[in-house]
Formats: sequence, C-alpha cells, structure tokens
Amino acid sequence: MKTSALAFTLSVLGMHGLAAAQTATVAPPPPSTTEVAAPPERSATPRAGVELAVLPIGSIGASVGGVSARTDSAAALGVGGVLQLPLGAVFALDLAPRVLFNVKGSDADSSATELDVRARITAGSLVSPGVRVYAALEPGFSALFLPNSTSDTPSPKGLILGFGAGAAFKVMPALWLTGELGYQIGFQSMTVSNTEVGLDTRFFHLTGGVLFDL
Repeated sequence: MKTSALAFTLSVLGMHGLAAAQTATVAPPPPSTTEVAAPPERSATPRAGVELAVLPIGSIGASVGGVSARTDSAAALGVGGVLQLPLGAVFALDLAPRVLFNVKGSDADSSATELDVRARITAGSLVSPGVRVYAALEPGFSALFLPNSTSDTPSPKGLILGFGAGAAFKVMPALWLTGELGYQIGFQSMTVSNTEVGLDTRFFHLTGGVLFDL
C-alpha cells in the first residue's frame, strides 16, 4: 500500500517517470529455478562378511642362537571374517580375524596352521557411485600351531603387520564384493628348553570377499 500511495502522489505531482521507476524498483524478482546438488554418496554403513585369501608366495625364517635360515613357503590358503566400522567419509576400521592353512616351507612334509587376529585400517574414497578404492594398514597378533604338537609344545606367537590396497564394488543394494592385494610380515617366537627360537613369516596375499550392510 505504501508503494502504491507513493506512486500515486508522484503521478499527481507530474513526476510520471519517477513514479514508473519507483514501481519498477519494487517489482518482486522472478522465482529462482536453481536446484541444490545432491550430496556425494558416502560409505557410512557398518558391514559384515567373509573373506577368502590365497597366499601364493612368501618365505619363512628361523633364528636360534645367532644362526638364522630362510626358506620359500608353500602356497597357503586363508579363511576369515570381517566386521567393518566406518569412521567417516574416508576412514574405516575392519576387525578381520583369519585362519591360514598349509603354512610350511616349500619342501616340508607337514604344515602348521596360523591364526591371525587383525585390525585393518583403511583410507579411501568413492571414485564413482558404488565403487570404493582404499589403501590399508593391517596390524595384529598371530599364533602358529605346529604339526604334531602337544600340550607341552609351545606355539610361536607374535605381532604381525600388513599393508594392502583394494577396492569394494556395490553389486546389490546391500551387497558388496571386495578384492585386495597385500603383504604381511610376522614376528613370532617361542622358547624351547630355555632357548629362544625366533620365527618370521612373510606372505603376499590376494583376497576376495563379500560384505553385507547391517
């Protein structure tokens, strides 16, 4: 109403041009048609699943009293579970225990079984909808169960540290397939007849898995 009154007053005074300018000045702007872009997809859902690992090459070393030896390892197979907890848009923490079978030297007749209790810390991003690539640091603890062992036979135990790179592919609304290439070093030891025996294991691994959204 105030704008109409001002325009009428200016018109009466003969200031038609100024009245028209005032009317045009207060004309409402056209409605905006700008659309807000959708936020990028993020991997923020806890997941659980299973993994199968092939360890085709590696080596096993031992040291006693300052004398050490190393041999190539036979191909080993690993089976494990995964619980993945996202830590934001970039990082995730996996609890990834696994059991390795056929842990032995390439010329050995019998093999050991290795239990790895690992945490896998990954840093990655979605390179496209439903595809996440990452690099991983995998610290943990392991125990080797030797063949023909008894309750009196010690099991070599020690820290492990792994490195890897991989990707996860969303193939269904709540299903992901994963693949990883990595390398793990183990620092196990045991005491036999008051003598410290040091072991170390080194494996390359190729791992595939399935993850389900929780």
